[in-house]
Amino acid sequence: MYEEALAEFNKEKELFGSGVLDTEFFIGITYIKMGKREEAKQIQYDLIERSKKGHDVLYFIANLYFALGDNDLGFEWLNKAYEEQDSWLSYLKIDPSLDEVRSDSRFKALLNRVGWE
Repeated sequence: MYEEALAEFNKEKELFGSGVLDTEFFIGITYIKMGKREEAKQIQYDLIERSKKGHDVLYFIANLYFALGDNDLGFEWLNKAYEEQDSWLSYLKIDPSLDEVRSDSRFKALLNRVGWE
């Protein structure tokens, strides 16, 4: 039901504007699940541009890299999120979108730095 999900996310954007950053992230994830990698990469690029303007999006960028299968860049961006004190890192321990990388030693090291391990 990816098309329906996209329609709902777009309704949310209409209601609340394009500033709802987690909505952009979920649209990107939906594109990945649909096999629309280029569209997801465009969302990711847009989030990277927003990060240059001080928006708390580093965590979302990392998650999109993980979803695209690029764990090295995912961890690079998670570390940037830590350095910049991205508020979304508060979900690090419980976010199911990170389940695929929890066993990675880099994830465990980040949990230690955050103080959760």
